[in-house]
Amino acid sequence: MPHEFVGTQCIRINPKAKGETMLDLLLVEPQDRSVVDHVLLVERADYGLPEFQRTFVWDDQRVLRLWESLRIGYPIGQLMFWEPDGVDFPMRAIGRDQHELSRNAKFAVIDGQQRLTAIWMVLRGEIPLRYDLQRQQFYYGRPTENSISLDILRERNLADAAAWNFFFFTATGSQQKTFAKELSTLNAVFTGRKISSQTIQHAPYPVAVNIFKRLNQQGEPLSQAQISLAGISSKWSGVFRRTFDLLKHLNDEMGFDRIEDPDFLILAWTAVHTGQHLIKHLAPDEGVKSKYTALATQEAYEQSWGKLENGVNGLIELMCDRLGLTNFQFVKAYYPLVVVINYFANRNGVSEKDKERLTQWLLMSFIQSRYSVRAQSKLREDVKATGPSGGLVNLFTHRWEPLNPDVFVLDERALAKESFRSAYTTLLYILMKKKGAVDLVCPTVLVGDPSANWHFHHLFPQENFDGERAELRNKLEDAQQNGSDEDEFVVRNEMQSLESRINTVANLAFLTPESNSSVGSRLPSDYLAEICALPGGEDRLRAQLIPLDRELWMHDAYPRFCEERRRLIAQAAKDLLSL
Repeated sequence: MPHEFVGTQCIRINPKAKGETMLDLLLVEPQDRSVVDHVLLVERADYGLPEFQRTFVWDDQRVLRLWESLRIGYPIGQLMFWEPDGVDFPMRAIGRDQHELSRNAKFAVIDGQQRLTAIWMVLRGEIPLRYDLQRQQFYYGRPTENSISLDILRERNLADAAAWNFFFFTATGSQQKTFAKELSTLNAVFTGRKISSQTIQHAPYPVAVNIFKRLNQQGEPLSQAQISLAGISSKWSGVFRRTFDLLKHLNDEMGFDRIEDPDFLILAWTAVHTGQHLIKHLAPDEGVKSKYTALATQEAYEQSWGKLENGVNGLIELMCDRLGLTNFQFVKAYYPLVVVINYFANRNGVSEKDKERLTQWLLMSFIQSRYSVRAQSKLREDVKATGPSGGLVNLFTHRWEPLNPDVFVLDERALAKESFRSAYTTLLYILMKKKGAVDLVCPTVLVGDPSANWHFHHLFPQENFDGERAELRNKLEDAQQNGSDEDEFVVRNEMQSLESRINTVANLAFLTPESNSSVGSRLPSDYLAEICALPGGEDRLRAQLIPLDRELWMHDAYPRFCEERRRLIAQAAKDLLSL
């Protein structure tokens, strides 16, 4: 493999730093490899992702900017590798799939995974980046007569691509003739452009983990959950794969839409493992004295992980079977789910009565947005209350603003103030699911079906209020021209009040994007009447809790429509809360 050895360096790690338990000297080998040499090492699986590395998180625009920097010659930063030196631990492949490699990878990527992956996935065609030869720019979109695809490794290996002069032979004959110089320049990026790197040699695993955490605090920020996973990996091999397998299980069963983000799951594990709510205690820093240090062992992690899996399965049963909540698009808060997981995890069995009561508590926490204010204090007490000792009464009666099903009252007036951004949309979604609601236009699609996207649809379309908006804008201009701050304040409040009335939960239904587009800006007196005339049409409206009184579908009756629909929603919610 051609490369330049700049020389071997020894980097001193200050042994007196607080909490430091690393070697005094690290052997670090600087190197300069071309882009194509790095790509070949990825292809040969000589580069692998160690246990503590996160998944690929860059969006398409960051990938595009990296490729622009490569072409122009801008610095893209140094890569950092670790030579495991015989350490036996699982490593994953670079890419989106990140399957587990054989344990023969020679170098673990400490810093630069996102950059290497961004290059690799474009070359493999997994990110559909194109290059416009005429405009000399990268873009996403449809091919043109002057563009080439960059997926030179889609159906061939690197040696074949190199024999074809990389991008030159992916171009058409006309492009080769017209843009030969530009194709040559693009090819030179891979054959001539160097990316500096350093390889840490003869360092133990904990040192590599600590370097990873320090580097990533300066670059792509790590969440506290990702930092904890990195720390745990040195104690319990395979924790990364277990974490994302459990996230996949959540996604398969409940439509969990943040499968690449471990924060929710790690927070739940923290509660189960430590009995409190601060993730930093799940994997205390090496050398730092903490009462949680004794829990940072493989045996303790394995034991609490088993409990966590039981807790997650308990949550799935509660959410799916009892609430029909199978689409995380409509879950506005995760803290209540952590509390439910903690309760199931700390018990070998939960009675049907307790499941019913826990379901009521979960619904109330959604409706009241329990953690919108003083979230950490409430979560702290809720985690303690659902620990191994005691029963659900602890959750209902502790000192920090507890929720108790026995004294809970649903305030219909609250529905008038809530918009599609509030937790009341979760309640509305649950009610639709429990009633077996379907898309209003396409009755074969059940509301919440994870195979379809869902839009919040305004039953009275926003466009129908444009006249009132225009009138208020004119009043605002008059107030500004007259220099009346008081009048301007009043008008701005009126404008805000109008938007609140338009976006109230009582004006929302669930439609697929296609159905939402087909309804467009039509008045409910028009399209609801059409739906009602179809076989089963009235049942579609009832299931989405839409009043059947046609007089309420007229634009002038909008306030009365919202009042009646709030009544229907509140009654359905009361019925559900009584379970």
